[in-house]
Amino acid sequence: MGFFKSFLEMDIVVFVLTSFFLSGTFGSQDFKCYPIDELPCNAIPKVIEKDKMFSISEETLRDNCTDILDSFVCLEDHWRLCLPEVLDTLLTYMSGLQQVLEELCDGTSTLRKNYAKHAPCYSKISGTLQSCTAIAEEKVAVLLKNNVNLHLLNVHYYRCLAHIELVGCLREIAGKHCGEPAGRLIAQLVERSVRPFRYLKCGLLEDADKPDIPDDLDKEKKIFF
Repeated sequence: MGFFKSFLEMDIVVFVLTSFFLSGTFGSQDFKCYPIDELPCNAIPKVIEKDKMFSISEETLRDNCTDILDSFVCLEDHWRLCLPEVLDTLLTYMSGLQQVLEELCDGTSTLRKNYAKHAPCYSKISGTLQSCTAIAEEKVAVLLKNNVNLHLLNVHYYRCLAHIELVGCLREIAGKHCGEPAGRLIAQLVERSVRPFRYLKCGLLEDADKPDIPDDLDKEKKIFF
């Protein structure tokens, strides 16, 4: 069930970086460019190292927002130079996360003000929130009987189902410990961050490429696609 993890970590902060930057999916083998893992666009990974995912502190936002926003410019410049044929797709994938972080970095935005109310509580339960990744992996893997011999499109589809479980878990835990508004907010942040990827990788799959889904997930599936 390890193939779920790389998608489940596409949350508010690591969505694009995990897929294209940290993992080197589009490395330099086929392009005369410097390796992606040596790019100076490293503000977002540094934020992840400082704070736990799903719980970026107000202090971290204040100290790193300029560098975070510069990282998006850096990534776009690199992709424009090295990956022009897939530039539009990469920018689309990144757009959801970029919009969310731009709002979080705007001290006057409604999203930033709402996030500031709940950030201390998110930090206190960060370990529990992170456990949602494993919980979602396990639930979907069990429901799908650990079928890892999947066609690429089916892998995307299963990852999309796993994302449903991740968001539900985050909302439930944050709602339980920090109040229902906090639960709604964290779900909103993750959903907005991955919405472009979700649409391209989940919403556009042909029916023939979609495997049978257990009844337990059939209802959620209809919400997602």
